[in-house]
Amino acid sequence: MEKELKIIHSKPISYLEYYRQLRSQLPYILTFFIRDTKIKYIDTFLGFGWQIGLPLIQIIIFFFFYGWFFASNESVLSKLLYVTSGFLIWNLFVKTIQEVGNSFIQQVMILKKNPILPIVIPVSKMLSIIIDHLPLLFIVLILAIVEQPGTIYNIIFIPIFLLFCHILILPIGLVVGLLSTYKRDILLLIPYIQMLGIWFTPIFYPVNFLPAKIRDLIYLNPIAAMIDLFRYILHIQTGISPYSGIGIGTLLLISIFCWYQYKKEESFIIDRL
Repeated sequence: MEKELKIIHSKPISYLEYYRQLRSQLPYILTFFIRDTKIKYIDTFLGFGWQIGLPLIQIIIFFFFYGWFFASNESVLSKLLYVTSGFLIWNLFVKTIQEVGNSFIQQVMILKKNPILPIVIPVSKMLSIIIDHLPLLFIVLILAIVEQPGTIYNIIFIPIFLLFCHILILPIGLVVGLLSTYKRDILLLIPYIQMLGIWFTPIFYPVNFLPAKIRDLIYLNPIAAMIDLFRYILHIQTGISPYSGIGIGTLLLISIFCWYQYKKEESFIIDRL
């Protein structure tokens, strides 16, 4: 009986083949996602309720200390909706980059002992992040519908927008994880970059508070641009800045570049861990 000849070469596989391989490992993704979710809330009194409580505490603190930025004639509900919607998108970006970027280091033994693609771990982390943000998303939608009843017709666009967000964020987190396999310093720098970035993102202050010369320039920040688009979808504001298109386009280019770099280096990740 003739043995099948297997040819091994260094040529990278096509994106279609890569997608097929990833799809075949969906059971692993779901297993790790369920395991992480159970571990996160084990031996806690509130359990999943922490995903509502912690963001609400942060929003209340921001609102209490920075509410004076808003015009006095604005209602408390509109101010709260503005802050909550911005915080949701900001937190989504920050948590995804941080947890996806840290996932290779955290799950090094799983990657070495199981015949899986390294990207399986970050994707399972991303699913966990999506679930964690559902309570906050629900709060934002309720506030938006109460403040602007016409928003209910735009809810259909929210899942599309959030899917677009995750498609753009994931490659950035993957490259952070990739860099962490060279030097762990990148994981220590990320929190400081995030603390600095929050001041250049209109989360808890209205853009009108800024000087007119730099008011639109803030939307060159990709996260600020995504927040601007999200608020427009929710009818929190009547239009979006032209600079937001540049910010979103920049994010798209960064995401494509990060995905290209990750796919080129993925096969070396396990050897460097």
